[in-house]
Amino acid sequence: MGLHLLGVHGNIRLAWLAVLGALLLGLSPAHGGIISEDFHNNTYNQNNFHISTQGTGPSTAVTNNRLEITVPGNSYGANGFGASIVTNFNLFGDFDAQVDYTLLTWPSPAGFMVGLQTELPGNYTLFRQSYAPGGTGEVYEAYLGGPDQKIATADSSGKLRLKRTGNTIAAFYWHNNTWTPISSNTGAGIAGATGIFIFAFGNQFQGKTVQVAFDNIRIAYGSYAPGLLQLLLDN
Repeated sequence: MGLHLLGVHGNIRLAWLAVLGALLLGLSPAHGGIISEDFHNNTYNQNNFHISTQGTGPSTAVTNNRLEITVPGNSYGANGFGASIVTNFNLFGDFDAQVDYTLLTWPSPAGFMVGLQTELPGNYTLFRQSYAPGGTGEVYEAYLGGPDQKIATADSSGKLRLKRTGNTIAAFYWHNNTWTPISSNTGAGIAGATGIFIFAFGNQFQGKTVQVAFDNIRIAYGSYAPGLLQLLLDN
């Protein structure tokens, strides 16, 4: 099943916003490089990323040289709740997006997930999930446009990775000091312009406080251009 998290609105609008932003602001795409964020000195580059919350209850703090997200047990939201850090730019062509995560307070089952997601139609997503009772427990899970792929885990920290090469996207998690593939998919729609969401989201929340952290964001890109992200946020 596909996931639609934290205000993802689709590839068509992203592509038009990127073009409009370039026309209005005189911006031309940058080619080949790496954008990284390690929250050093408890700050982050707000030109590259913005942080947002969804629903009532979740809070964020850039502290301990990382982004910490706290979701109290009484959190709620009509369309779910959580928090994210999102790119202020659109990626074109190949990319390799990675992030470290830590589960600081993680009651099992938590009914919660942390992960990476593109803004492409279909919302290609990789996440570390704790399912509600009766579900599949603690897993890494990838949805890349086909059947969900799940791998059982007891990890309380790790790394997540989505990599696009041409019109193929692949998902990996860090295991035994190496990247382990979970799933991949190929299709014409995969090659479009996209931003990246790094999210914590309560999809089957069990009413117990959850706290997680993200660090060491690294996005290698073939081409990117800034978008009109405030307009994107407001619509």
